[in-house]
Amino acid sequence: MKWVQMSWRNIWRHTRRSFLSASILAFGTIALLTAIGFMLASFNGLREATIRGGLGHIQVSAPDKVLQPNDLREISEKLKRENRVRFTMQRVVFEGLISNGPNTVAVIGSGIEPEQETRLSGGFAPIVAGSGLPADGKNASPSALLGIGLAAKLGAKPGDSLTLLATTVQGVLNAIDVEIVGTFTTGVPELDARQVLLPFGTGQSLLNTQGASRLIVVLKDTENTPVMAAWLRGVFPNFKVATWHELAPYYEQVVTLYKNIFTVLGIILLLVVSMSVTNTMLMAISERLREMGTMLALGISRWRIRVNFAIEGAIMGGLGGATGLIAAAAIATLMNFAGIQMPPPPGRSSPYPLVIFVDPYTYAIMFAIIIVAAALAAWLPTRRLARLEIVEALRQN
Repeated sequence: MKWVQMSWRNIWRHTRRSFLSASILAFGTIALLTAIGFMLASFNGLREATIRGGLGHIQVSAPDKVLQPNDLREISEKLKRENRVRFTMQRVVFEGLISNGPNTVAVIGSGIEPEQETRLSGGFAPIVAGSGLPADGKNASPSALLGIGLAAKLGAKPGDSLTLLATTVQGVLNAIDVEIVGTFTTGVPELDARQVLLPFGTGQSLLNTQGASRLIVVLKDTENTPVMAAWLRGVFPNFKVATWHELAPYYEQVVTLYKNIFTVLGIILLLVVSMSVTNTMLMAISERLREMGTMLALGISRWRIRVNFAIEGAIMGGLGGATGLIAAAAIATLMNFAGIQMPPPPGRSSPYPLVIFVDPYTYAIMFAIIIVAAALAAWLPTRRLARLEIVEALRQN
């Protein structure tokens, strides 16, 4: 304890210098925690946007392209008994053509259950003009939603009638006339230029099937995805089970890119703050040579003296790190409440809110890293003590 007290007093022998070093440590901590908080929020936001954007947590499909009604019933009944499952929904997907007579455009389409899709994401298919799809597609007249880019290509508006063509599950062409009830945007211009949404019953009629292309499983907690996927593969080995992670390989690419960027940023910031502490300790060692010579003459080991400097660095790191933690949490909280909108990312047309996570585990780890880095930065300059002669040190002014 006496060595810690001595280190504490030594730090404040040069208040201005110590304050400057602690400030640099604090600013470095703020920068690192803000960057990490933004990265974690981006990962979480991208993950949930990918899941809520239509993929769901797990998708079950059949090797022969269509899940038959009996298959859908059996899988759904088993999933209803699982308390980790929130709900399931059916979907038919297709590629085809849509025409207004003079113009014909290739499209990618989905027959969906609007109410369930809305449960998956409250912001599902934001309507730009017109209205959403009717809840009961089987009893209503055939209707469709068009992406805003596709509607622009066709010059279509709500109330217009278009012809939709696709290949049925039997491999023959089928066409139906649909009424455009509205236009929507996904935020991705490429999708908006090709996407069409139909009620689930209308999609079945177009493909001439009573089944579905896939069954979407939505879980209560995303963390349960691997467990539920493994369970489904075991119970239904004849079906294809894919998780959102497998269906969205770009997520891992984005995560890897962000991690590499912030790793380099973190290393640079740690080097800066470490150099600040190293510079402070170098100056302290130069000024305290006579003091160290006296300690050596009194029989205090060189290792003990070096440890004392490391303790000084650790205390300085603790002061700067604690200040940085508090300031970073305050800044993150203020920015989250400010409702700042970030520019649209590449490939999207809509902005997104700036969010910075305040993660206690990350803060604790960063606090420990700052203390260790500061202690090492203070320890390294003391290598000079290994060659310091007592007489030479006592001669210093």
